[in-house]
Parts: sequence; structure tokens; C-alpha cells
Amino acid sequence: MKWAGRAWATGAAGPAEDSDGALADARRWGLDLSIEDLRPESDDGLWPEHLAAFEAFLEVASQWRIIPRQAAAPYYAGLDFGAAEAGLRLAGVTVTPELWAQVRVIESAARAALNGV
Repeated sequence: MKWAGRAWATGAAGPAEDSDGALADARRWGLDLSIEDLRPESDDGLWPEHLAAFEAFLEVASQWRIIPRQAAAPYYAGLDFGAAEAGLRLAGVTVTPELWAQVRVIESAARAALNGV
């Protein structure tokens, strides 16, 4: 589930790009790789039992508490729980304690990625 949060925050679930210089590193070490070699074998990084939590997270993914900072990137504190609860309820998502705990795991990984941690 942490993968889902990082993938959402960084766009890693999208098409592979060589934004981190992996191809240049491979060439430096004598490896002949292409951008296709960087693509995961499957773009489904979620187990089926975690899909409901990720879908719930996506329903409220715009409900972040963001703290502006002078001369620094904004700090993503986490989801606004009141807004998240309303968003999930209005979307018809039945939130159980287990589902909410899974959403929090995704939120934690997304927060770390958004804050560059």
C-alpha cells in the first residue's frame, strides 16, 4: 500500500521515464538498457485486497492540509480528516476501521513522497 501512496504522489504509476538518469548509469556500467527495460513487468502495484483502500484514497486525494512556508516548498501535513470523511460519505464509500487504517498507510507514504522524505 505504501507503493500506492508514493506512486500517486510521484507519478510513478505512469509511463516509465528516465528522470533519475538510470539509463546513463547503466551505460556507465556497460549495460545496454532501453527505456522499456525500466518499465515494471506489471503496472499493478497493488494487491487486490488493497484496491478498495486505494480507490477510497483517490476519492479524497484532493483534501490535503497544506502548510505554506516562506522560502521553502509547502509542507503536506496530511489529509483533512473532516473533509475526507465527508468526501468518502458523499462518494458512497462505507468506511470501516480496517479500510481507514489502510487509507492512512497510503496517506503516510504519499505525504513522505510529497515532502521529499
